[in-house]
Amino acid sequence: MSEYNTKKAAILRFLRTIIPQIPAGTTYLITALSGATIAPWIIPALMFVGATATALDKFLREIKK
Repeated sequence: MSEYNTKKAAILRFLRTIIPQIPAGTTYLITALSGATIAPWIIPALMFVGATATALDKFLREIKK
């Protein structure tokens, strides 16, 4: 029987949640720091994609149980 590693599980959960959010955050930082303008729908669209990827990951892990 294998032991459950709480620290590893917490790190993996954080990574599974944060990785889909990185494109939106990166886009925001680049535009804020460079002063460039982008279409106003790009950052919300990337946030939606990130949230959808996180929800899909959670759903798939839940139905595996």
